[in-house]
Amino acid sequence: MESGGTMGKLLVFLAGLLAGIAVARLAAGSAAGGRLIAAAGSASDEFVRALSDSYRAHRADAA
Repeated sequence: MESGGTMGKLLVFLAGLLAGIAVARLAAGSAAGGRLIAAAGSASDEFVRALSDSYRAHRADAA
């Protein structure tokens, strides 16, 4: 079942992206929202660091 094709999927993606930005901006305005965004940022930084370390280890093993 086709639901909108490529343009429809692109529009849904953009709408979701804009909605996420709007919610994040609203949440950042409150103290609790700011803490939540800081915690999410910290968790994403930790994930990226672990992914990077894993990639470097894999590259070292392959060499």
